[in-house]
Amino acid sequence: MRMTLHQDGDGEGILVFDPVDPGQAKLAIKCVKAKAKRQMSHERLAALSETLVKARKACQEGVF
Repeated sequence: MRMTLHQDGDGEGILVFDPVDPGQAKLAIKCVKAKAKRQMSHERLAALSETLVKARKACQEGVF
């Protein structure tokens, strides 16, 4: 299967390709300039969760 540009609009388009082919998948990711998402550590998620709980509690109590 070849990679083809199926639709091309003003600001978006559709690439049709074989996702099993690593070369085509890599090229598609490069073409759309996709960025890897950062993964948060469990420690950081726990710290943010604790901060959110404290902020909500302060809001409910009217303490800003």
